Amino acid sequence: MASVGGITCDYVHGSAAGKKETTHLWRVPGLDGYGAHLLGLGDSETVFRAVRFNTAAAVHVWVGLLESLQGQVIVVVNDWAETVSGFFVTRVGRPQITADLGNGGARGEIEIEGVIT
Repeated sequence: MASVGGITCDYVHGSAAGKKETTHLWRVPGLDGYGAHLLGLGDSETVFRAVRFNTAAAVHVWVGLLESLQGQVIVVVNDWAETVSGFFVTRVGRPQITADLGNGGARGEIEIEGVIT
């Protein structure tokens, strides 16, 4: 089952970017060419989109739990049961909560941004 930091979700869209060699280019005024610093493995910024269907009250509680994950290292399990360990949450986006007038429930959606440590 999909989850973000142990919090159950109906869907978690997205997959993690693998770590790649990170470089920083620089130039010196008056000299031709470029310099480069190899910074090691990194460049693994990833965004997951979590979705939950439930009552309006339960969706608001779910959003609060996800918002509390910002700044923590968590485990994410996406729709395809791919597990991402060591995911550092850098930002939890603005929640989008939609009422479902057909059955009295609600749909919550939120983006979780971070990097693989």
